[in-house]
Amino acid sequence: ASLVDRLTPSEDRSVTLFTDYKVHRVNRDFFSYSISKHALAGTLDYLAVAYARQLRINAIAPGPVLAAHGMTQEALNTLVAAESISGQHPNPHDIARTALFLATTPSMVGQHICVDAGARFDARTRELVVQD
Repeated sequence: ASLVDRLTPSEDRSVTLFTDYKVHRVNRDFFSYSISKHALAGTLDYLAVAYARQLRINAIAPGPVLAAHGMTQEALNTLVAAESISGQHPNPHDIARTALFLATTPSMVGQHICVDAGARFDARTRELVVQD
């Protein structure tokens, strides 16, 4: 028997998976990373059903939070302000508050919350950090 199978149903336990807003915004950038996040997102419903008596499984899909690939945070902030539909991006506190909400709300099971300040709706066909 697995460790999860040994858990008693009486205690409230929560697991939060971290995917990416890219699961809602498909493009050709960061292919290997993206398909791994799609695979993880695809397991959410199955895990939530399989372990509903022992664990609450949920997921967070963060948008672009911190600068990467040699971009400064200031450059990311400027780019997001100019090109994002909301003019902003999530910060680490947004992600942490969402994780706390999922961990402390017993009725949340199998939810996939996108914390991206609307980045999944941007009209760009490439990622912010990729320049054509």
